[in-house]
Order: sequence, then C-alpha cells, then structure tokens
Amino acid sequence: MRVAIFIIIGVLMATVSVSSAATMTVGKEGHATIQEALNASRDGDTIQIDRGVYAENLFVGKSVSFVGAGKGTIIQPFMWTQPTLFIMASNVSIEGIRVVNGSIAIKSIWAENLSIKNTSIEGNSYGIWLTGSDNSIVKGNIFKENRMHVFLEDAKLTTIHQNQLKGGTTGLSMILSRFNSVTDNLIENCEAGLELRNSGDNLIQGNEFTNCRIGIFSTISSSNSISRNRVNTTQLFLDLSTASQNVISENEFDGAGVFAKNFDSLENDFILPRVNLAGLNFEFSLIKPSLPENYVALSDAINVTITPDILTEAGSIYMESSLTEDEVKELASTVDPSTIAFYRLDSGAPVRVSESFVNAHFTSNQSGLYVLAGLKGVLMPGMPLSIWLVVVIIALVMVVVVAVLLIMRQRLGKV
Repeated sequence: MRVAIFIIIGVLMATVSVSSAATMTVGKEGHATIQEALNASRDGDTIQIDRGVYAENLFVGKSVSFVGAGKGTIIQPFMWTQPTLFIMASNVSIEGIRVVNGSIAIKSIWAENLSIKNTSIEGNSYGIWLTGSDNSIVKGNIFKENRMHVFLEDAKLTTIHQNQLKGGTTGLSMILSRFNSVTDNLIENCEAGLELRNSGDNLIQGNEFTNCRIGIFSTISSSNSISRNRVNTTQLFLDLSTASQNVISENEFDGAGVFAKNFDSLENDFILPRVNLAGLNFEFSLIKPSLPENYVALSDAINVTITPDILTEAGSIYMESSLTEDEVKELASTVDPSTIAFYRLDSGAPVRVSESFVNAHFTSNQSGLYVLAGLKGVLMPGMPLSIWLVVVIIALVMVVVVAVLLIMRQRLGKV
C-alpha cells in the first residue's frame, strides 16, 4: 500500500513539474530585457525573444530554452570583455537568434546537454566555447568572421553537424577532447579549418574544406577517423605532427596542393583509391599520372617527399595495393593482371618496384613519384596477354604443321 502511495505521489509531482513549465516573452508584450525574463524563469521554462537588438551579458544558471525570431533577434554584449551568454547549467537550448560583436558569443562551463541550433554567430573573437561540457549539440548554425568559430576544451560526446563556418582564423579547435563527432559541415576561407590538440577518438566525416590554408592540423592526437571529407582549393589538407594511429580514408582532394604532411607520427593509415599508404617523416600529393601508351594507371600518381628526422635519420614510406581478386578480374578486360604492380615514374620508362598485385607492396626511403599501374594487352576478358601469346604461338605452329602436311600430301599424290 505504501509503495502504491509513493508511486502516485511521484507521478503527481512529475505532472506538476511538467505543467509548471512556462513561456516568458521578451519584447513588446513581455519583459523589457532578456535578463529580466531569465530572472523570473524557472528550470524548464522557455524564453521567447521578439525581434530587436538586445545589449546584454547573460549569466545562465537555469535549464531554460532561448527561442528567437531568427536573424531579427540580435544579442550583443553590454560589456565586450565578458561572454554574451555565459552558461553554467545543463539542459540549456538556444535557437533562432543572432549573437554578434563580442569577445565570446556563447561560453559554457561544466554544463551538459547544451543545444545550439539554427543560430547565427558573427563577428566575435570566439563563437562557441565549451569547457568540460559533454553531450552537446551544435547543429545548423551559421558562423561568420569570428576569429575562432568553435572551441572545445575537455569536451566529450559533442555533435557538431551541418554548420557553416566562414572566414576567420580557425573553424574548429579541440584540445583534450575525445569522442566528438564533426560531420557534414562547410568550412571555408579559414587559415585552419580544424585543429586537434591532444584530442583522440573523434569522428571527422563528410565535411567540406574550401579555400583554407590548412584543412586539418593535428598534433599529439591519435585514433581519430578522418573520412569522406571534400577538399577544394586548399593548400594542405592534413598536417599531422606527432599524431599517430589515425585512419584517413575516402577523402576527395582536388589536388591543389599537398594532401598530407606526416612527421614524427607512426601508424597513420592513408587509405586512397586502390592504394594504402603509411610511413614516417614524409609528405605527399596526388596528381594525375602521365604514362606511356602501353600502360594503364590504376591509381593517382603519389608524389612523395621523404624528409628524415635530423637526429634519427629515419624516414620511409610503405605502399600496398588494396585491389581484390574480383576487381582484378574486372580489370583483366583492359590490363594484363600479371603486370599490375607499383611503378616509379622517373625521367625514363616506368620502373617496377613491387611484385604482382597479389603481393603489390613495397617499402622505400627514396622520394619519388609512384603509381599503381599495369600493361595493356588483353584480347579477351579474363585472359592475360601472356596466356594469349602462348595461344597465338601454338596456333601459328599448328597452322605451319597443317600447311606442311598439305604440301607433303600434294607432293605424294603427284608421285
């Protein structure tokens, strides 16, 4: 009986708590300032902000939702030296406002489940600064001309998705941050699109880096997955310094610069179309190969520069083919499979540097231009040139034998 009573009381308390959530209006028919509405609010309330310009520095110590009227709802700092919105409560959401011209637009410290959506953050030194704030969502926002758009410090499980980060010095920076997801963002006209410092186990996927000097800079950061990103007119896609065990795969690079620098970094795996690449103290770019007519390129040409460490003099590359047997069978209609291998493109003819596709891999400490390729020469799908040569020779021999037999028969007939 007592248990049932406690359950009923709990349900009633929860019902009262939900029903007590209120909407506070700021503007013509409500509170004069956002801070006034915030002071009058309780956890779970929504603060609806009308169009207008609000010069305020807000300290948010309650779990409330700020909902603006879009770009017409503008918040700028009353005191530039203080964050415009300073959040120290969990379960705060911000949507449909513009935060402009401050030192830090939105700063959150040790607050979980922060949600910032469909908001414009413009002309600040820092756009969003999250310290120790986990499980946050930053989605569908527009960042313009902030010096640094998003900064994560000791933050985990943050989702940064479908934002536009334009101009400024740095798009996104992480320090001591793990298990975050940065996906499908547009990052353009920045000095550095993304910085990783002492940050690991993050997913960087599906982003577009356009007209940045460096796409991604990573130092002392490991086990990050960097995949399916698109890179346009960017001088350097990846700068890895003492950053190990990262997987870089399926990225699209327009070739306007260096794909990656990999220094003092071990066990980074670069997964390129039909080729896997690893090594130590090197950089490389991808270019379209120019091969003699009798060769078929099966990968981009990989232009590698190895710069050994001054102290250890260590530096090398390792390449291997990722072709499967089924892919080789498909290629057999145009390429002799027995000739599929890595070739070094020097001034003369291509020089083969690996065995056939079954063991197509090699290690080298020499800079150079390398490509996975094969020789033309298949006359029937699935039939290598070498086999066809044998068939042709046998056929010719048979023709000669038949001709000789016919001649001998004719001569014997005359006798």
